Amino acid sequence: MRLSQCRECARVRVVEVADGAAGAPSIAALGVRPGAVLRVTGRGDFGRVMVAVGGVRVVLDAATARRIGVRPVVARARQAS
Repeated sequence: MRLSQCRECARVRVVEVADGAAGAPSIAALGVRPGAVLRVTGRGDFGRVMVAVGGVRVVLDAATARRIGVRPVVARARQAS
């Protein structure tokens, strides 16, 4: 699945950042890299995707969001005490 396909409020884990992603070194410095957990906080005009990673909010253009592969994060069930 691509980040560009995610709905608002989705929690996903980055599995790949394809070569050619605009600003790949820059977004990696902000925490958008394989293994990172993102929360999609919004969608903007022209396919922009807004995400929260750690304490940082990042807006990615549509082309970059299409180049980021993600997998949904499944919430773990709480164990009874």
